[in-house]
Amino acid sequence: MPFTPTTNNPKACPRRLPQTLLPWHAAAWQRLAAGAERGQIAHALLIHGEGGLHKLQLGRQIAQGLLCERPVAARACGDCRGCLLFLSGNHPDWVEVFPVDSAVIKIDQIRELSARLSMRPQIASRQVALLWPAEQMNAASANALLKTLEEPSADTHLLLLADRIGRLPATIRSRCQRLPLVAHDDDATVGTVAALAGVEQPRARAALALAGFDPELALENLRPEVWSALATLTQRLIDVASGKLDSGTLAVNPKGEGAILLQRWSRLLALAVRGERLGSAPFDAWVDLTSRLEMSTLLPLATQLERARGMAGSGVREDLLLYDLAARWSQAFNHGERRRGA
Repeated sequence: MPFTPTTNNPKACPRRLPQTLLPWHAAAWQRLAAGAERGQIAHALLIHGEGGLHKLQLGRQIAQGLLCERPVAARACGDCRGCLLFLSGNHPDWVEVFPVDSAVIKIDQIRELSARLSMRPQIASRQVALLWPAEQMNAASANALLKTLEEPSADTHLLLLADRIGRLPATIRSRCQRLPLVAHDDDATVGTVAALAGVEQPRARAALALAGFDPELALENLRPEVWSALATLTQRLIDVASGKLDSGTLAVNPKGEGAILLQRWSRLLALAVRGERLGSAPFDAWVDLTSRLEMSTLLPLATQLERARGMAGSGVREDLLLYDLAARWSQAFNHGERRRGA
């Protein structure tokens, strides 16, 4: 089915959406509230930003506010008939469109969406549709959606969510009000992640730094088993560089976990490039170790690692990718070691 109620969605948020305002959503809410006060909320909103910014949660919160019978500053009350129907996944004027049995959103899904939006709302004053990930429309789907965007009905709102806005046609982007999301390195973001994960703020800040300030990935990092795995990988990389371990040990992993290791290694290298200390062992030992490499050695390693990440899962043997990278890593410290700036 091209449409699905929220509660049947395989990536669904909890039935009762969190009402706490996430810091990286604050600017978007301020723009929406200002528009609502003037009675001018755009028919098409494009919510975009890097992965990990809880765009789906924000999109659903906005949709609930649009269907709420007693909204305040564009936020839903949570208790009216519209909110209760939305939260149960049974609101007749709400719909989500996402890829089904395919990597793309197909033209038939967009045609069905357009047909539905051409009808009058059933119980609310408007219809609301959410389309995600919007960049996964193919060319035919995007062209079909463009017709709907060019002639919007007065009682419809379309929410497009995108990680990579550049993959959307310019004709689509130009017809939407953009709501960009960015997570900043500030106390509000750190405090929110710490509260959500139930950890102290220093560890939350370290997890965010390891995640490149991607809040969702930081929360994943803070799971005890993931944090332990990150620390173990870091120590193994240190031991290989110092000659305590053979480089081949990095390639020995349970089947299917090579891609995960590559992702974590990539994050660690990004930390090394920034030279950022976290106040947490063994990560600071890692930064100290990698500071002995010239950038002309470290950056090519990071590039090779990203290339390997792109190849993982494409049929290439992950153990061979890891053997090659591990050998390069060991060699860098045998031949490329030199303190930066020396």
